[in-house]
Amino acid sequence: MIANKGTMAQCIALKFQTSSHIKDRYDKAIVENEQEMDSYIKSVNRFYELLSTMLDDFLSLPHTLEESPCQHIVSSRKLERSVLTEYTCSICLLKFYSLAQAEWHCKMIEPDKHKQAISLKICRLGVESLTEINQKYESDIREFAKVITERRLLL
Repeated sequence: MIANKGTMAQCIALKFQTSSHIKDRYDKAIVENEQEMDSYIKSVNRFYELLSTMLDDFLSLPHTLEESPCQHIVSSRKLERSVLTEYTCSICLLKFYSLAQAEWHCKMIEPDKHKQAISLKICRLGVESLTEINQKYESDIREFAKVITERRLLL
């Protein structure tokens, strides 16, 4: 009987530690998601606040599509038998042969329309990410409850 009390105490301690760990991991994922979305939004806002002279400086800096504030509405594909990459604005369906041209287009041609599309895409991605985080958390909790139930049956 004493061994069972010790085992029960260990089970309760493990349950508290594990549930706390799951909650901490969940909270961390939520914070990281919020920070990532804030970073995207700030990047987009800075881009659309650039003056023309600053825009030229920005566009002249080497960067990838993944680093672009327009990454959510510009797609790229390598052209066959060519060193060129084709960039497409998903809003206007216009094609460009440099990232700088595509970014200039997004900033200078109907900027409100492009900025709104980027912001909407970022919000959608944020919601999708939160959904995945919540699904993972719920799955972890179900698995944890299953393990605790199995351990109780062994006692």
